[in-house]
This record gives sequence, structure tokens and C-alpha cells, in this order.
Amino acid sequence: MTVDKRKLILDDYYRNNCLVERMDVFGNPYPDGDGFNMEPYQPDFTIIEIYEDAPDDYKMIFACIHDRLNKLLDFMREKARKNRHFNATQSRDLSQLIESVFTLDKNLGEVGVDIEIRKDYVNWMFDCLGFLQDSGGSHIPEELELPEIAKYEPVFSIKDVIAEKRLKSTKVIFSSQYQKNQSELMLATIKTDTVKAIGMAKEYIETCLQGILDGKIDEDIEKMDVPALMSKAREYFKLNASNNLEVKKIINGLSQATNGICELRNHKGSGHSHTEKRPKPTKCEAQLAVDTAITIVNFYSNLNQQKQK
Repeated sequence: MTVDKRKLILDDYYRNNCLVERMDVFGNPYPDGDGFNMEPYQPDFTIIEIYEDAPDDYKMIFACIHDRLNKLLDFMREKARKNRHFNATQSRDLSQLIESVFTLDKNLGEVGVDIEIRKDYVNWMFDCLGFLQDSGGSHIPEELELPEIAKYEPVFSIKDVIAEKRLKSTKVIFSSQYQKNQSELMLATIKTDTVKAIGMAKEYIETCLQGILDGKIDEDIEKMDVPALMSKAREYFKLNASNNLEVKKIINGLSQATNGICELRNHKGSGHSHTEKRPKPTKCEAQLAVDTAITIVNFYSNLNQQKQK
């Protein structure tokens, strides 16, 4: 059984940030036969809507952390206007939450997921770590800059899956869970960044073919471009030897489609410097590139699974 480290990380952060103890009418933890019941934390509805386009596995985690940060920031702004004393409970909660944010960024980065955090919130969180106390409350420094509360824009977003941080085990990369996660990331990116979506589509095919061919051919796969990888994959699976003319036409079409994605990426994607002089790709163009990449990867991944049986 292959362990999906990314899923383990997200499950852990969901439990820590999106579940809370049930409280009775007196504000005490509500016990049951096995201990305390847990229930989902309920972010503000507007915060949930902000992350509607994020991949499913990340939506609620981002919304819960964003909402909790906003509530603590709002409380800090109020206390800064009054007596500059940030209460003990809120000091501990904020300190733990900040640590959770930074470790989430680090842990996901190690499995190739790059999170972007709103800069003014990052600066505020770093500054808070310098004065927050575990007990007795914390004095809010006079020089502390408090950001405006982000009510209608995300604090967290996913930049991309870092292509250079490929995992060593191809079994982990090309598990069905990995393909599902990567597909969701690309589809979500279409709505927010068409340039990046096309670049991701090309890299998705490249990473798949490199994983399949790694150790199977004599050539250095890291030095091969995508059309060369596609050609070698056709040889490896003996697709060129098919006697079915119709099937050969479809396979040739996949190769041509791959070349088209690479050319679109070079012209409008994120692989090369994109300037305002070049029109950004439309969502229809990005959708076409992503959908085609998903089809190509599914086809070759299925072939690889059959070959290994």
C-alpha cells in the first residue's frame, strides 16, 4: 500500500484546525461515553465562498484558518485601541494558529505544493511571534502594524505543483490519488490563472512520461523534451506496431495534441516570460489544454498499470 503523504498532511491539519469540541449551554466541553465530541468549525459563509474555486481538499482548511485568523486579528485591533493587552487565551490560540500556518506551508512544500500567503498577513504573523506569551496575556507593541481584515479576498492560495520537487517513488507520483489531486489543481487554476494552467498541463504530461520511462530506457529522460518523451513512450508500449488503423490515428492525434499543448505553453503559457504585449490565453484555451493533458496522462498511466500486471 502506497502512502499519500500530501493527504496525511491535509487530514492532520483538518483535524487540528477544522474540528472543535462541542460545548454545552454553559460553555463547557460536552462529554460522551468515549470522551469529548468533536464538531466541524463553522467559518463565516463569505469566507467559505472565497475559497469556492480552491481544490476540494484545501477549501475548508483554508477557510477555517482564514476565519480564525480574522477573528483573532479583529480582537487584537480592538484591544490595541483600548489597553494594548491581548488576553491569555487569545495569545495561545493565535500563537498555535500561526505555527500551524507556517508548518502547513513548509510540509506541503516538501511534497511539491506551493502555498501563497497574503503578504500583509505574513508580516503580521511574523511580528506576533515576537511578543505572544503562553500565559498571562501579551502586550501589543506600539509599533505593531495591523493589517486590514481580509473579508472578501483569500489569504491563502495554491501557486502550483512544483515540478522540480518530484518524489523519488514513481508509484507515489502516479497513484490514482495523485492524478486526482493534480487534475483538481489544474482545473481550479483555469478559473484564476489561465497562463499557469497551460504551463501545468504541459508539466503534467512531462512528469507522467518521465515517471513511466524512468529506468526503462537508456537515454537521459531529464534531457528529453515532451515530444521526445512521447515518442519513446510510444516505442515502449509498442503503439507504433498496432495493426488497427483507427487506433493508430487516435494515438497520432494524442501526439499532435501534446505538441499543441507545448506550443501553446511556449506562446501563452507560464514556461516562458509572459508579458502584457502577449494576450493572455482564454479560459476556453486553458480548459482545452488541461482536459487534453488529463486524457493523455490517464491513457499512458493505464497502459503502464496494465504492463506492470
